[in-house]
Amino acid sequence: MMMHDSTTPDTLDIRPPRSHRREDFVRSASNAAAYEAVLGEADWPDRRLILAGPAKSGKSHLARIWAENRSALQLSHTELAAPGIAQTVLNRNVLVHHVEMASGERDIELGLFHLCNTVAGSRFRLLMTVLEPPKQAFGLPDLHSRMQASARAVIEPPEDSLLALLLTKHLADRQISVAANVIDFILPRMERTHAMAGQLAAELDRQAMATGRAISRTTAAAALTAVRRPG
Repeated sequence: MMMHDSTTPDTLDIRPPRSHRREDFVRSASNAAAYEAVLGEADWPDRRLILAGPAKSGKSHLARIWAENRSALQLSHTELAAPGIAQTVLNRNVLVHHVEMASGERDIELGLFHLCNTVAGSRFRLLMTVLEPPKQAFGLPDLHSRMQASARAVIEPPEDSLLALLLTKHLADRQISVAANVIDFILPRMERTHAMAGQLAAELDRQAMATGRAISRTTAAAALTAVRRPG
């Protein structure tokens, strides 16, 4: 039975479906090295690569592009605890999302350890995504050493030009066009993260729907205040 929250707002946040096409990945100086390491057919020592980056930085998008190109099996970290996981992935490229979440979960860590060994002795590859910086080390010493020895590609914090592109893209995904001077007003006042670009776009959309007006610098100032507000 569907539950309804009595605090449902008057305006709905209807988000468009995300696109993970290669041409939709926004390239910049801060992610160029990671892009080339993942998609540039570079040699990965022991056939594995860790793709690291902050939340909403595009690492999942980039990883899924690779997975589609390589016809890779995509796994969540919890699926690594399945019995015989190493045999299941034989003769497959594999993508594992958020391997930092495996830390401290012995069955999952063991599955990841066996997966690393299986791929190392094959012609296939293992791509793993991880939040940067990782929260904690792995409890299984042999797995920890393998992860430390894995090649790593890092998506760096975004530069102004990328933040402008991301903010514009998030707004365009919501079918909103904003004048360049409004973007210029927002950039020096916003938190410098990939995630904030998405949050600001959502708040600007909400305010535009609530007021029925085009987004101006005044609207942008109100949105910046709203996203900084605790809770």
